Amino acid sequence: MQGIDSKDKVIQDLFYALSGGSPGNLGVITHVTLKVHKDEDHCKSYGFRKMILYNREKLKALLKLLVDMGVQNVSADYDVVVTMVSKREQALDPNGQPAIAVFAQWANLKGGSQEFDGKTDIWFQRIRDIVGPIDPDTETDGQHPLSELSSHWLFPIDREFELPYLKRTTVTKAPAKYLKDKE
Repeated sequence: MQGIDSKDKVIQDLFYALSGGSPGNLGVITHVTLKVHKDEDHCKSYGFRKMILYNREKLKALLKLLVDMGVQNVSADYDVVVTMVSKREQALDPNGQPAIAVFAQWANLKGGSQEFDGKTDIWFQRIRDIVGPIDPDTETDGQHPLSELSSHWLFPIDREFELPYLKRTTVTKAPAKYLKDKE
């Protein structure tokens, strides 16, 4: 990718999005929903949460999965986040090696008693194939209330400074198909 000097407007947009977001972060947003959800309206929600030691090939495979989900325009019920966790935030090993945090959920946004089997779902299975089995004592792979699944996305860490936390994120309008074609 050439960056800001490229003649391709999409490449310029991607460069701008990558340089303006948090360092090292790339997100593929396929759906955005801002609404308060009640557990009873979204029964049978399903979630997956796992942290693994950083591995370049696994990170690439997870990012490819996100692009594939965008290309296939999966249901808005799915929400998947892949993020890097530095050694200062949460250590997985005594040497402080960085980690990859994977959060995925199927939210049953239509409500009712819609059936969903996360153990056989293709997207959850692809995640499992990449990151390996979970530790049931510290990780999640199962049906849980939506409020509980949402709480898994929070890291219980102390902040170094008591000043307000401001985060800037820039996104691109490039469709997932464009990213897939550039693989």
